[in-house]
Amino acid sequence: IKPQNVIITPEDRAVLVDFGLVKLWDPAAPKTRTVMRGMGTPEYAPPEQWGAQGKHTDPRSDLYSLGATLYHALAGQAPPTASDRMVYPKEFKTPHELNGSVSSTVDAAITRAMVLAIDERWPEARTMSSNLLSPAQDAGTSPASPPAPTQRLPHSQRTAIESTPFGINIRIENRSPDEICHVYISPSDKASWGADQLSDDESIGSGNARVFALPVGSYDIRVETWNQVLVAAAADISGDTAIRIGDRAAILRLLVDNRSPWEICSVYIVPAGSSDWGADWMDTNESLLPNGKRMFYLKPGTYDLCAVNCDGETFADEYGIGVTEDVTWTLGN
Repeated sequence: IKPQNVIITPEDRAVLVDFGLVKLWDPAAPKTRTVMRGMGTPEYAPPEQWGAQGKHTDPRSDLYSLGATLYHALAGQAPPTASDRMVYPKEFKTPHELNGSVSSTVDAAITRAMVLAIDERWPEARTMSSNLLSPAQDAGTSPASPPAPTQRLPHSQRTAIESTPFGINIRIENRSPDEICHVYISPSDKASWGADQLSDDESIGSGNARVFALPVGSYDIRVETWNQVLVAAAADISGDTAIRIGDRAAILRLLVDNRSPWEICSVYIVPAGSSDWGADWMDTNESLLPNGKRMFYLKPGTYDLCAVNCDGETFADEYGIGVTEDVTWTLGN
């Protein structure tokens, strides 16, 4: 991948051409051997492509070339070759250093794609794409901060992804029918949430994702809809993590509205007639405070519901609730 092989059509669509050196890639054996040395353009070739010991290339090698191509497009000049960077590492300038209009988000995504060590680049194109397409995290006016972080997302909705030495990436995948308008991320040792990570004109639409790049540390996170209803929360995140909100088939909303004076620590939702309550839909560290609201997303069907207070006592239960449209379950009313 290099600038000469990217053609812009009259419709402003970028098309990749010239597949003369393409190799077949077998996912079962995902390493391809570079069989012809001396082929390619040095400024856009990763170091493993030029190795003298028959080293392997893989999709991360293509990400290096893509990063170098984007570097050229934004910086206005070709990047230094991999060999020059190894000899003169301090002379490498990022796209932002050459073009101040390049956002820090894009600058970090391209720079990571071009890391010389293959294991320290983006693990896959999808992750790199999400970071490139994420809006720049500029400061903006934020709404009033919610209470101190005490909530945690069930582990079934949290997925660890490959960690890197450059920081932590938290990916919010919105598979719900709602628009995500508020994301609060706080160091775990802080007592307040701080500013909203999304500015007033930003959101994560249904079917979209957003990656937040953070320094190494431990973080709590809270995710809310436009009307500040909680849809996800997590605590003590210290590695790259993907948080999935909802499911594409779960198109109906179950809003749990706690009007009682009691704190709710567990919510169980199972198909009607189940022999047991199954897994808690809230984590052991998550709770629903009085006057709090929590959104869950369900597939159409009939369900049994149970809410348990923080003393382990059943506070409310409902059976045979037909969910064919959005439902509000009010506790203590």
